[in-house]
Amino acid sequence: MKNFIFALVVLALSGATLAASDSYTAKVSHIRVESTYGFISMEGTLPWAQELNCSSERIWVDLKDEIGKIQYNTALSAMVAGKKLYIRVHTDSTSIVYGACKLYDLVIYSK
Repeated sequence: MKNFIFALVVLALSGATLAASDSYTAKVSHIRVESTYGFISMEGTLPWAQELNCSSERIWVDLKDEIGKIQYNTALSAMVAGKKLYIRVHTDSTSIVYGACKLYDLVIYSK
């Protein structure tokens, strides 16, 4: 548990200088890996999709990066447990891959 909390702190600090979208909370509908990209699809419509010109259903993480692996595994854990996931994405248009915005941070809700 200490490692998990540490990882979340590292995630928060690593992107502190980058802008993030408004938050969105929902269950993960499915997860996919394509090459070195992990895609996390959420239930509902991502509220920032039109404004940021990215997918309204999914976000991506970099699986070459240790933080991206932690993010992906955290989302997978939320999906398996049926828990809601709180997410925000990078607002930089250069962080879009295959139409999806890049994940900025996430939290699993216990309820």
